[in-house]
Amino acid sequence: MIISFARTIILYFAVILAMRIMGKRQIGEMQPFELVVTLMLSDLAAVPMQETGIPLLAGLIPICGLVVLEVVLSFLSLKSKRARSFLLGRPAILIRNGKLDEAEMRRLRVNIDDIEDELRKKDIKSVDEVEIAILETDGNLSAFPKADGDSLPYTLISDGRIIEKNLQKCGLSEKQLQSLLEGTAPGDVFLATYTKKDGITVQKKEEGEK
Repeated sequence: MIISFARTIILYFAVILAMRIMGKRQIGEMQPFELVVTLMLSDLAAVPMQETGIPLLAGLIPICGLVVLEVVLSFLSLKSKRARSFLLGRPAILIRNGKLDEAEMRRLRVNIDDIEDELRKKDIKSVDEVEIAILETDGNLSAFPKADGDSLPYTLISDGRIIEKNLQKCGLSEKQLQSLLEGTAPGDVFLATYTKKDGITVQKKEEGEK
């Protein structure tokens, strides 16, 4: 019994340490690959905790391996747009100018009741009141009422990379973007967003990241 208790304590702190290394997101905010890693961690810890005949390292080594894998995938999703799209998916526009996008709803297997339920939680009574609604990669719905439609920002630069499609949506050329940046090179920009109402907002990279 003492051995079982000791193993439980060790595995408990091992899982706590693993979760601290991976970050502090709540379950509802986790991306799919983060949730998979979390579930696997609990399973890996449970087996040696219950079976004292299994060496403790048989649980600790896979836990360490999963933590390393999650950290590597998180780094890749931070630095690579393709890796981010593969691991996290892409946000999907479900409502545009008060109209539902049926094709996107079918692709994502989302029904009208689901959308209306989420809108009510945001004090929006009808789809007609929505300028744009986006299903985020974590499953949450972001909705912007028509009165605030002009304030929805477009990301023009993300981690030094120009987002061409958003540039086109804003009716801007790369030359005009360079003018808006006022001499700052796109590669030195961590995030640049744009709205017709407020113009461009730029956050430069920290010195160590350039």
